[in-house]
Amino acid sequence: MKVLVIDPLSENTICRLKKIKSIQIDYFPNLKECEILERIDQTSVLIMRTTHVFTEKWLEKALLLQAVIVAGSGTENVPVKLLKNNGIIFKNIKEASTISVAEYVVCLILMGLRNITDAIKSIETGKWKKNELIGNEIKSKTIGLIGFGNIGKAIASLLYNFDVKIIYTNKSGRIENSNLEYVELEELSKRSDIICIQVPLTKSTKHFINDGVFSNIKRGCILINMSRYEIIEMSQLIKKLNEGFFKHVYIDPIEKRHLKDLSKFKNLSISFLPHLGANTYEAQERVGRDLIKIVKELIIKFNSFSQN
Repeated sequence: MKVLVIDPLSENTICRLKKIKSIQIDYFPNLKECEILERIDQTSVLIMRTTHVFTEKWLEKALLLQAVIVAGSGTENVPVKLLKNNGIIFKNIKEASTISVAEYVVCLILMGLRNITDAIKSIETGKWKKNELIGNEIKSKTIGLIGFGNIGKAIASLLYNFDVKIIYTNKSGRIENSNLEYVELEELSKRSDIICIQVPLTKSTKHFINDGVFSNIKRGCILINMSRYEIIEMSQLIKKLNEGFFKHVYIDPIEKRHLKDLSKFKNLSISFLPHLGANTYEAQERVGRDLIKIVKELIIKFNSFSQN
């Protein structure tokens, strides 16, 4: 069984994959799309992350493909329904990076409140702006969580001892057994000093952070997007940034394909980060552990099919 890996995995994970009997690992983490199309026709299992977008063109070439595994929680770059309709198994790894992402969000909140990004930039340009960069404490701030799944809950847990007010909104409504305050999106937007977004990208969430939401947000708010780039209507965000509306905006899930769009944000209070949320050694080892388990389960399943 030929397994094609087209995105980076930890060295330990690759070594462990290569030790599994009955499979051949082709590890090519820097392939261009044309090179993927040249290789995918002989592939039984495809392992990927979020760098690439699985298209119908890939599916047309992938005549032997039996399974696609996303080594992470996202599914936005893979047509899951289309794969299943073609008898291809889809798996992703949902919880391995939860704590890494949650810690990262808390880090960004503190950086935004204390103007750390601006302070570093000012020193790098030879300016001493201590008196201009007076920050804020996190204590007593209202933090609004848009999305209250595993990551949202982990963020809330880490923030518990900071003496903050946490409110949340969620597509599925109020979460049972949660002592936090559930509110609708409009109220969350109006009340929050800091807004953190962690929702999946779907047809209903694409560009759902738009002018309608921005019109309710407090001036001086910190906005942190840990979802996908397309969650926010960027043309509307630029208008707000040009007005000096936000204290700071952090957009983490930037892939290489987004880089061409970022020049228009130059000199605005926004920081783009190269999808670092899950980028810790600990998270990647957990991803590797879960990935090995999935691959072994698939081998057993495929062998039982062939015997029948």
